[in-house]
Amino acid sequence: MTAKRNTDWDRLYREGWQLLSPGIPLIAVGMASCGRAAAAEAVYQSALQASRQTNQTCSVISTGCLGFCQMEPLVEIRLPDGQGSLYGLVTPDRMTELVGACGSLVLPEDG
Repeated sequence: MTAKRNTDWDRLYREGWQLLSPGIPLIAVGMASCGRAAAAEAVYQSALQASRQTNQTCSVISTGCLGFCQMEPLVEIRLPDGQGSLYGLVTPDRMTELVGACGSLVLPEDG
């Protein structure tokens, strides 16, 4: 789509921001090549499974590089109020705890 008027830009901005801040907790798993090499796919699948099993209302997405390759797999969590944290060296088993934290809206401090 080509934006031609300010109203187009305003609408695109609102739509884009809604994707980034959906009003529910957002869990983003870094899935660039460095993340995939460090088993981020298993972490991502574990996050999806944990959110289904615990009936947590959160958005689980895969994303590109989160910028700290040595700490992959990386998981970023953002809460609706804007709080966020980045967790490194995340294992699939850890995702149950992190998904649960989204439900309580309190992030573990080791992020």
